[in-house]
Amino acid sequence: DNFRINIYRARPVTVVDTASRTVTLTAKKSPRSVAETAGLPVYAEDEVSFAAGDIYKNILGEQVVVKRATPVNLNLYGEPLLLRTHKKTVADLLKEKEINLEQGDTLQPGPETPVTANLQVFVSRMGVKIETVEEAIPAPEQIINDASLSFGATVVRQPGAPGKRIVTYEIQTQN
Repeated sequence: DNFRINIYRARPVTVVDTASRTVTLTAKKSPRSVAETAGLPVYAEDEVSFAAGDIYKNILGEQVVVKRATPVNLNLYGEPLLLRTHKKTVADLLKEKEINLEQGDTLQPGPETPVTANLQVFVSRMGVKIETVEEAIPAPEQIINDASLSFGATVVRQPGAPGKRIVTYEIQTQN
């Protein structure tokens, strides 16, 4: 009385990723988790869905179809970013990623350029440059007066280690 039994059964699922196929046994319910169980890296922008098997393609049972997003290298004001998208043009990519061009910004290649794998897209502004620098942080030092030591003596109780911080500067150039 008052208990529930859940029975999960593993079933064969064929994961179809572009040109490769992997068959796995799984009890997972989400297509994304089935693809990850099969050992495929799945990115947030990839479209992953269940589909019925196709006897003509020699796929029995269920299949998980992975539609990969196209990787694009975006250089946004000097900061390199790797993005993935299903959009067809550079203008649609910028709209999808909520990148708004302002007065004086330049876009290379043009907005109507079709998106292809590993396309290089540059967004820059005349007179503005973004630079990221790694700076050292000195080790912290704390001075404690200890009456058990002789006058003028110093002892290091615990040596510190220098740290690092990443600082991003927006540099505005003139002339």
